[in-house]
Amino acid sequence: MLKLKVHINGQPPQDLDVADAYLVGSDDQPVRAEIRYRGNTLFCDKRTPGLAALVLPWTISGVGRVMLSTALLQDREKPYNLQVELLRGRILKDWRKKDDWGYVYRGPSSDFTDNFAAVRSIFADALATEDEVAASRLAESGLKTAVEIGEALTMEHANRGLVYRRDHRELVDLDFGCWIEPDCTEKTYQDRLFESFNYATVPMDWRTVEPFEQEFQWGPLDYWVSWLTQKGIAIKAGQLLRFHPRTVPDWLYIWEGDFDSIRDNAFEHVLRCVQRYGSKIEYWDIATGLHVENCLKFSMEQIMELTHMGSKVIKKNAPKSVAVLDVVMPWGDYFGHNPRSLWPLKYVEQCLNAGIEFDAIGLQVFMGAEEYPCRDLMEVSSLLDQFGSFGKPLHVTAAGVPSSTEPDQLDASGGQLAVQPGGWWHAPWDQQVQSRWVDAFYHIAIGKPFVTSVCWTHLSDRKGHFFPHAGLLSSTLETKASYNEMLSMKKEIWPEGGIVAEAEVVERPWEQY
Repeated sequence: MLKLKVHINGQPPQDLDVADAYLVGSDDQPVRAEIRYRGNTLFCDKRTPGLAALVLPWTISGVGRVMLSTALLQDREKPYNLQVELLRGRILKDWRKKDDWGYVYRGPSSDFTDNFAAVRSIFADALATEDEVAASRLAESGLKTAVEIGEALTMEHANRGLVYRRDHRELVDLDFGCWIEPDCTEKTYQDRLFESFNYATVPMDWRTVEPFEQEFQWGPLDYWVSWLTQKGIAIKAGQLLRFHPRTVPDWLYIWEGDFDSIRDNAFEHVLRCVQRYGSKIEYWDIATGLHVENCLKFSMEQIMELTHMGSKVIKKNAPKSVAVLDVVMPWGDYFGHNPRSLWPLKYVEQCLNAGIEFDAIGLQVFMGAEEYPCRDLMEVSSLLDQFGSFGKPLHVTAAGVPSSTEPDQLDASGGQLAVQPGGWWHAPWDQQVQSRWVDAFYHIAIGKPFVTSVCWTHLSDRKGHFFPHAGLLSSTLETKASYNEMLSMKKEIWPEGGIVAEAEVVERPWEQY
């Protein structure tokens, strides 16, 4: 069992929220464990032997409330000091990423080198301090700097990567898009879409297409596919097979427990969509989130069979299109407590080993709401690297963060998907914080040589959107700061006056991150 003493501002907290805490093994895969806080100690009772690291949300002034990880620890009777181990874990990550990224583009900056040496000195002092409270205070001060220099290194790497890709014309064919809401056809909405993006995702989930058995709602989809085609905007058909309660039609539940009938109906749904729109759509999701979203209680074998079926239908009926295996909740936080799930990286690996045909890996990156805890920029960049290591193009199929901390009564959950428990980045979520995150995230993603498509979540906050307050437009279609940032990003990728000189971009004031 792992034990960790906790002190915040010199005192043991009366209560510590461990709902989002989990353990990971040496391969970063979550492990089954019971985590509880009693007195001033965290008790982590894992069910498998071996080293483990604790991941939990932690608040750092000026940095945010983000998920942080200790180093890998061995079981022992004497408790560890939580802040000291969080600092140890962060120093190791900064050091590894310095090696992974820092020497690709002429090495890390002198600021990183100097600050990293200072953080290591603070860590050494904390280790040498016998007073637990004093040690935790020292470690807390070092932790803030360690996360900040990690984010600065991340943005330095991202900026240089973007410049390199643009200078070598690797971004000419980049897909830069967002999801559309089929019921919204107002001219203002369409103008904003056309002004900003060269690519759009049209939702073709089962509930949208066939809300009642054998009653199909093709009208809105036909309209949007036709409009996007006329405008020359590339189209992706999203989440054909997604077994989330919001995307599965109610009538399908009568077949719960009868997998053969569900599979046959799913086959007809996918085939129907592909045959109707196959010649006009460039990208198809063969499956979305089957590794975790499992409202009909499929077994692991059935999950793989459905994935294989979706791939075969698309490859046979739309052979020239790109088939995307879409991953949701890509950090896999859920895996430690959800026995009916697969770890995202393991799911992709099993699909490859099973011979399932797909052309690209899709990732949905949401943070800042319940079930979607916030991460710092280094963690975001590292996540993309992990999935990029499979050797296939990587599509960010949906990304989003809130622009407010208030409940969003217009989202698909009716305000039930709370923002506050998801943490925050640098400051509580508002339009300006959302805009800054858009800028940082897009530089990170587009700076990766294997990322070929980046898609924001829904364009507006009109009723029914997936993630709270994540639209680039308000519910009344007024532009947010993030929309203007998206336009600036587009100009940076494709500058009207030609390729921008490297020096002009490197001098961008990244210190805000």
